[in-house]
Amino acid sequence: MKTIETDATGVGLNSTESVSRPGEASSHMESRRQLPRPNKRRAKDHHKNAPPAGLCPSTSQSNGESQAGVSILGENALSTASPDGGLNRFENRSKGAPIREIREHFAQWEAIVRSQTRQTNATLAFVRRAIGYESRMEEKERDRVAALAKKIVGLIEDGKPIPPELQTVAETVRPFVECSMQGGKPFDDQRARVEERMIELADTLPGAAFAKSVRAFGLKALAKIIGMTGDLTNYATPCKVWRRLSLAPFQGKAGSTWRREGGLNAEQWTEFGYSPGKSAIMFTIGDVLIKMNGPEGEYRKLYDSRKAYELAREPDMQPMKAHRRAQRYMVKRLILNLWKAWRDKTKATVGAM
Repeated sequence: MKTIETDATGVGLNSTESVSRPGEASSHMESRRQLPRPNKRRAKDHHKNAPPAGLCPSTSQSNGESQAGVSILGENALSTASPDGGLNRFENRSKGAPIREIREHFAQWEAIVRSQTRQTNATLAFVRRAIGYESRMEEKERDRVAALAKKIVGLIEDGKPIPPELQTVAETVRPFVECSMQGGKPFDDQRARVEERMIELADTLPGAAFAKSVRAFGLKALAKIIGMTGDLTNYATPCKVWRRLSLAPFQGKAGSTWRREGGLNAEQWTEFGYSPGKSAIMFTIGDVLIKMNGPEGEYRKLYDSRKAYELAREPDMQPMKAHRRAQRYMVKRLILNLWKAWRDKTKATVGAM
């Protein structure tokens, strides 16, 4: 019989049981085939009177969140919309509770990061081409060229001297790299402003005291998590939060393992609900926690003990695999404690009213 570790809540941190999701609705094309062809004139009149996009409430999700449309704008959304007919989605959605505004700022933050990532990748690809990169190169040679491209870009961005052996390539790509730097400056400034506002708002949340009490976690990380999950009170168990943040396994494997090894079809990926973007954010939060929580920090000690446990359980396990498992275990415990602190604070606030 398999033993599953549990904590005081009875929730297994190393459990490989996944959370089921209700069956998906039929596809749009299947629905169209089942309906008669609409009258074009009637359809045109209907669209003229239809409410603007984003005002209609959506169905609740399986992770425990409340209906997004109603919770964002309220039941009287149509009557309280702005004079532009609700087209200013940010203005409408960010009014009211801090969580709504955090989620809208987080959506902007994600768009900024994606834009910055695309620009960075385009710059590095251009520099690699100047060095002589070819897809038919051996993997070791490709890695060498990639590292060299990063070095050249870094030296140009930092304004440091270029070694003689790299000067020819560096001077060739310098105009493009400098253009990329100039184009990225507005994104850097806007990202800083968005993050500053998210931190201000996170300081008003029920989990703020917990976030500030954990070294190397803090309000910025809390704001990102709430940007992805919404109100933690809407999640009946921490397992649902883990799933929302792509921390829960599926059929005994982590999402990163399924991406690397393959083996899931489209329907299984939909059932899994895995998000590489959310997984990347949680990986970064965990990585910072390991490095900055301190040797005597609660979560660093938890990581060390879990890594030792994994290596003792499977002596032949690669150290990196043990590291990833221990990091995921540590982050899940962090989310569990955040969930508990959030709910305790919420109950205390309600009880005092």
